[in-house]
Amino acid sequence: MLRSESGLIEWYEGEAWAAWNPDDAVNLLEYFPNITINELNPGSDESLISIRDNSQLANGRTWVLLDGFPLSNLVNAGAQGASRLNVVDPQSISSVEVLYGSYSAEYGGYALGGVVSYETKPIEERSARFAVRYMQQDFDLYGTSESLLGYRAEVLLQERIDKWGIAISASRFENEGQPDRYLQTTNIRTTPPPPTSTLVKGAYVDSDPEGEARMTYGSAGVSTTIQDNFGIKATYDLSAHTTLRFTSRYSSRDTDLDAVENYLRDASGDPIWGGNVTQDGKTVMLSSRAFGEQKLVRDEILNGIGVRGELPSDWKYDLVLSAFHTLDERRLRSNQNSADPSYDGSGSVTETPHKYWLYGKAKVMRDDFLGHASLAFLAGYEWNQAGFEDREYASTDWKQGDHAALSSKRGGETELHSAFGELSWQIGPSLQLTGGLRVDDWSASDGFSESPSARNDFDGRSVTEWSPKLSLHIQIDDTNSLQLNAARAYRFPLVLELFQTTRDELTDEIILSNPELAPERSDSVELSWIREIEHGNVRGTVFYNEVSDAILSQFIEAMPPPPGPPPPGGAPPPPSSRSYNNIDRVETIGVELSIQRRHLFIRELSGAFSLSYMDSKIRDYAADPTVVGNRYPGVPEWRASGNLRYRIHPSLEAALGARYQSHVFERIDNADTRDTIQTISEQLVFDLSMRYRIMDGLNLNARIDNLLNEVYFTNRPERQRSFTVGLDYRF
Repeated sequence: MLRSESGLIEWYEGEAWAAWNPDDAVNLLEYFPNITINELNPGSDESLISIRDNSQLANGRTWVLLDGFPLSNLVNAGAQGASRLNVVDPQSISSVEVLYGSYSAEYGGYALGGVVSYETKPIEERSARFAVRYMQQDFDLYGTSESLLGYRAEVLLQERIDKWGIAISASRFENEGQPDRYLQTTNIRTTPPPPTSTLVKGAYVDSDPEGEARMTYGSAGVSTTIQDNFGIKATYDLSAHTTLRFTSRYSSRDTDLDAVENYLRDASGDPIWGGNVTQDGKTVMLSSRAFGEQKLVRDEILNGIGVRGELPSDWKYDLVLSAFHTLDERRLRSNQNSADPSYDGSGSVTETPHKYWLYGKAKVMRDDFLGHASLAFLAGYEWNQAGFEDREYASTDWKQGDHAALSSKRGGETELHSAFGELSWQIGPSLQLTGGLRVDDWSASDGFSESPSARNDFDGRSVTEWSPKLSLHIQIDDTNSLQLNAARAYRFPLVLELFQTTRDELTDEIILSNPELAPERSDSVELSWIREIEHGNVRGTVFYNEVSDAILSQFIEAMPPPPGPPPPGGAPPPPSSRSYNNIDRVETIGVELSIQRRHLFIRELSGAFSLSYMDSKIRDYAADPTVVGNRYPGVPEWRASGNLRYRIHPSLEAALGARYQSHVFERIDNADTRDTIQTISEQLVFDLSMRYRIMDGLNLNARIDNLLNEVYFTNRPERQRSFTVGLDYRF
């Protein structure tokens, strides 16, 4: 459980979401106040969690825990750096809590947005649960129209033997997902086409987020994902007050992207895979590489051990040690589509033989500190280390993963040592003051980038920063309270932000790392009013956050074309690039209102509602003063959510939910004003769910996600209307 002395906590337990039948553990957060989940498909391993003004374009600001063991990705950046919640089966979760902001000294800058803590079901007696669910989505966008199917089967077995508690879980997940990318270009020429250009049909012409004409000529196609999870959790009671706990969670995931779609057809109805093509007077040049097929393989494991108990003199302690390792990670890609007459089996293979993050934490706590009933004390030490190395090879047989020649090699490590302490003083019956201090010592080392012709070794770096915290809780009366929190925190760069320059395999976009990135510094304050009402509560919060040296990946404009006439047919320009940089100063002012109420109007009806407003602006940026005053990329102006749960009958419960978010800019110049693919569009999504108890222990579940079939985007197209039906049996 999270401590509430130094921050604002929202939480739900199992019964609050039972009727929702969530597909994944991350879905449990969908209706928390001022939180957005970017989940492309069920089972996605790229589901970013955005809390408050945490940009939806980045990770590294939300600290995710499972039974106290971190699942936050300390290596990857962007969507690929999403927390590894896909290794957790949702059936094993008993509760989830969110601590907003970085107001507790116990958590560092990787919790700038907040801390999300999942707790699995306690092992109290022998029990078993079996569940199966089937999923179906009708997806239609551009030239892609598919009925996509999937299923998940899960089993959870628990046994209590004297002092031992053992839980074993396993699941199998298979799913067809909609295309996450489309083959598009804005490099369209309307001048007379060259004689070699092929007349085609089938492309779609519309406007990109900035209003420029865009041609869509294919998609990455339907993805097929198979994921197997296996987990074990064990507890052992060393004494009446001391418990040893252990967890191991293994995940194996294979994704095939071999159904790449080509919309273009010539006069004979044959697909065109490269060269100049012209449709309705618009000419573009195709690269056959754009139609390449892919296969992704990743095996991961989390191992953790901890002990929690009491020491003499009423001290309590908690020790945690965990390791997250990627056992096998490969991305295999062809240079051409297998249906292309020029296909020769060549491609590329990217392997990551070395990727991990290690974590350790030790803390002690005591009430009645120094013999004073009004004092409580907490102190501890935290450590993490993360590193990676990947290698890209040219391959003559991409499907077999053959290595023909090394193309590039990259790697590096970071390490963070932290000490923290908090002292809480109950000044009187209605007033509590908590002060905290955290010191972080961060270093980056062994960074390098290597090609066949050169090697670049980056200098090691180290930084030490101090972060003070302060919280004041005022109990006005039996039902009303105020909480004031203020804090400084530092979020240090992730390994891949520093050391991994990569190329997007579909768009050829270059993503540049930056070994000189400075840590982000956040100075924040929030004031909350909380009112307990009959069967619920109301909360209003005003918060302010100023981030110096905010880390952001942004576009770098392509180099201008060479002088002289353009090449015939509109040859593509140099690949566009993104680069990680520090934005000098970003300021956010926000307001939140949330209401939770059981027995809403009638006993059988419960509800939760929230509304949030954020004004997040760039206030200083010496590298480009023209963007000062623009909205900060990835942060919406408005968020709202609401859900109603109605017990129609003792055996039947239904739930209706709605989620809203206003348009989100992705570009620092705020030029992406249109709601379309490649931007984060305005969205209003409704979900409907029900649970029917057939007999004791046997439930029928049904769910419709995106009930009204809203077409919306989080850069990529999100799920359209989806149906899920399942059975679960417990005894």
